[in-house]
Amino acid sequence: FKDNAKRMPVFQAAFRTAVASGNLGDYLEFGVARGTSLISAHEIARSLGVADRMRFHAFDSFEGLPASEGDFVTGDMSY
Repeated sequence: FKDNAKRMPVFQAAFRTAVASGNLGDYLEFGVARGTSLISAHEIARSLGVADRMRFHAFDSFEGLPASEGDFVTGDMSY
């Protein structure tokens, strides 16, 4: 995916920090879209040997963004 080069080091650092601190919990993601981040998070957790100690939850309306006055229009990012 196009932004994985930027995203993955941040995810890896976050998971390593959580594991090292002993404050490992579940992973919840809101606004999932295609699920790229969720899949990556699970793969990183698995590579660190902690995926079996976590639950992964994904939440999305699949309707896209609501009406706003910004740069986006109603329905942008719907899947």
